[in-house]
Amino acid sequence: MSKPAFRPTSQDTDKAILRGVHYEIWMLVLLLPCLRKVQCHHDCAYLESVLLHTRILIHSFERSKDRRHKHDVLAEDFGFLARPVDIDQDVRNRLNQDLAHLTYESVRREPIEKEWKMEFLIPLLKRCREFIQFVLASILTDAQDQRRHEFLALQSEIDSLVRRPDSEAGG
Repeated sequence: MSKPAFRPTSQDTDKAILRGVHYEIWMLVLLLPCLRKVQCHHDCAYLESVLLHTRILIHSFERSKDRRHKHDVLAEDFGFLARPVDIDQDVRNRLNQDLAHLTYESVRREPIEKEWKMEFLIPLLKRCREFIQFVLASILTDAQDQRRHEFLALQSEIDSLVRRPDSEAGG
């Protein structure tokens, strides 16, 4: 007998919006400038952290509820439509293989080949902004709600990263 599909309660989604999705976006935005400061493009904890949060967010934004894996927090849980983030398939393959697995392909790469061109994050940052705008318009509508202010601040940080010509996301 198969288990019924997991369905988050409103209490689950309320906690997930701040403790989960907000945290993942915040960490991505917080760490991008650190990469530029330490000039880290491969073999670096900052980079690995950025890539991990990237992978988590892509999964949350793209996966639909009917394809949920166990207790995943998905953007669809909040009413935000799941759809692909415009990220090249080669980058996706590297995220899936090099980040969480020790592979012969990854150890064969020369340091210059291990570099990550961070421009690939711009479509994800834009999707994060869309998600935040959705949350502000449909979930966190009370102007006095502290979480609303936290999401507004995060949106502002994303806007500055995406607009900046030599952006940490692009450089």
